[in-house]
Amino acid sequence: MMILNIEELNLTWFQSINASANAPELVVNSAKFFAEYVLYALPLFFIFLWFFGTKAQKEIVLKSLLVIFISLCIGQLIIMFFPHPRPFMMGVGRTLIVHAPNASFPSHHMIFFSAVFISHFLAKNYKISLIFFILTLLVAWSRIYLGVHFPFDMIGAFCIVMCVALLLELFWKRIRDVIMNFLMRYKCTQK
Repeated sequence: MMILNIEELNLTWFQSINASANAPELVVNSAKFFAEYVLYALPLFFIFLWFFGTKAQKEIVLKSLLVIFISLCIGQLIIMFFPHPRPFMMGVGRTLIVHAPNASFPSHHMIFFSAVFISHFLAKNYKISLIFFILTLLVAWSRIYLGVHFPFDMIGAFCIVMCVALLLELFWKRIRDVIMNFLMRYKCTQK
């Protein structure tokens, strides 16, 4: 009974966010930009910080990548055992971008952006974390608006990332020096 109510809430929320038949072209195109193209800026951001950032910034990059990797692994386990169809696979809403008909929960896009946001936030790098918080919200909204995700796909991904990031934070001081020294030894970092 509870699962059905959650599904109904997810569907209702999705329908309130998903693009209507008369959605303005500017809004649709903006959503497409955030849903499909902003993701490509993340590797460039990581590369820039890795080669030109301080040691603290390199640590944030490394933490972000570890959180992303672990969260994606957890996400794959969820997909294997509890696959949830995308909205267009269920015949609901409007789909305005092409996407493979695979499981939607948890959202990989949300994992990427929320990992960067949370990693910067936990490092008390509030200016960059605010930028990534806004990007995280825009990416989440756009993926729902364009019909390839449900709201709970986004919330679930965020919760996974939050748990992984907080657990990593507990162990980071124990593993940080080993990892950073290894990378420094093999010239993977310059500063």
